Amino acid sequence: MSRNTWTRDEYLATLDLYINRPEVVEDEDEDDPLVQEAASFISRTPDGLALRLATYRHLYPQSTEGIIHVSEDCREIWEEYYRNDDELAYEANLARQQLASVNRDSVETEEYRSVQTGEVNTQQKSQIGQSGFRSLVRSQYQDACLLCDISTPGLLQAGHILDWSEFEELREDPGNGMLLCHNHHWACDLGIFTISETHDLIV
Repeated sequence: MSRNTWTRDEYLATLDLYINRPEVVEDEDEDDPLVQEAASFISRTPDGLALRLATYRHLYPQSTEGIIHVSEDCREIWEEYYRNDDELAYEANLARQQLASVNRDSVETEEYRSVQTGEVNTQQKSQIGQSGFRSLVRSQYQDACLLCDISTPGLLQAGHILDWSEFEELREDPGNGMLLCHNHHWACDLGIFTISETHDLIV
């Protein structure tokens, strides 16, 4: 793989920076110390990271700024995690841990951890488990939203019927999973509806 190709972990860490550190995104300044620190952590140049932040700014629904060209991988990460803050925080933490294992000797590794948001799980098996959860849920629902049958991969999100922050033991249980399109997942998170354990819709 060419080093110019961004990895999923790099996309996740950068998206978490964009979503959770808005002060960094105000001008996407490659000379900003935090941008330089984050770029060093993921072994990217500051101007490369600033360009990626500009890409996410372009994807923001209310924004008319940013750059026009957006890679398919970047767009898919955005569509999967935008308005899905809890999952983004969890996955971004795991992504940073994976990046840290690659850059274990880097001075910036521990400094960048201050950027982290959400729950931290240092067990590498959790990353494998969560990835397996998503795969099993997608298979269980045959890669289609359980409410509207949309099957576009970038629009589908694996969610939990019972909140994983309250039911830790069910975090990786596909029986506690549901596959929803972005809009239905958002509506569910807002409490507009929920799904019972027997998969009945409750409004």
